[in-house]
Amino acid sequence: MIKKNFKLQLANLKKSTYVGLEMPHFNDPMDVSTYTTPLAISLACGNEMDYGTLFSYLFRRFGYPNHGWDDYKQLAKYILTTPLPDMVLMIVPYCGNDTSLHFSFMVSFEVSQKIRDYDRRDYLVWRERKFDWVEANKMLPDWMESGLEYLNRENKVSVTWRQAFDSMGILHFVEEGKEPVSVGYDWQQEIHEAFAKIEQPPSPCPRRSYDWREWPDVDPCKNYNQAAYESLLDLKRPVEVRDIFINAFGQMKSPGRQRVLSGASSAGYPSGALGNDDPKGFAEIHDTISKLGGGNTKRGIKKALSILKTSIKGQFTKWK
Repeated sequence: MIKKNFKLQLANLKKSTYVGLEMPHFNDPMDVSTYTTPLAISLACGNEMDYGTLFSYLFRRFGYPNHGWDDYKQLAKYILTTPLPDMVLMIVPYCGNDTSLHFSFMVSFEVSQKIRDYDRRDYLVWRERKFDWVEANKMLPDWMESGLEYLNRENKVSVTWRQAFDSMGILHFVEEGKEPVSVGYDWQQEIHEAFAKIEQPPSPCPRRSYDWREWPDVDPCKNYNQAAYESLLDLKRPVEVRDIFINAFGQMKSPGRQRVLSGASSAGYPSGALGNDDPKGFAEIHDTISKLGGGNTKRGIKKALSILKTSIKGQFTKWK
């Protein structure tokens, strides 16, 4: 469900694995490839955006970048919320001004898997019939039990052979002084080819149209593309610097009916000055403060200040 009255904010990443939102293969008369700028990005932002203007806006609206970045390849990195709780917007202003390189969307691993399974839905149903056939014909190999024990031990999970099927390609018999013998991959290929003679695997899912708004509502990728579009539109909200209004696209003559946002609360504070003097040391202080507050930075700062003031007061009394 997409939030109403959404407004971009700095994101606090959850304890989860995030992966890039995969753009699907498109079916387009212009032969659009998977590497073309997603329509949500080009519709909201065009194909080019000035990186300096974008960074100025982000700095004024959100304050200092909230995530570490590659100090050699990247200018800065902001990670922002989106209308969906399991997707974030990552902005790394690219000095070549290409919007497809400014913006990317990250989703939880579970969401990525859900989208991938939707695209493979016919194949997954066919595969379950293949697995039923394997069991009905008692085709599980003698090494299956020990192979599963190895996979479960390595991955620190407990799964059935069906759940572990895709991972079996790594299984080899290893004997001292001899070349490893593949058993997992060979068995995968053997049963795939045998069942395909009985029932051919389904054709790949048809490519989507380039316009996500034309996709069926049951397509899980549709909602995430719509949320991506709405997130980027929010970059048009104006923020004020003295009597000048700006958004991510540049100076505005007038904000019109749009509500002007307040600048970041950190505006005017040299919060990054200590980091300029000792970036590694300051990063360690930041991490320590976060732990001190149990993940709540404000609480951690309050505790850290109390400790520091008590320490300084004690030293002052000693000196006195």
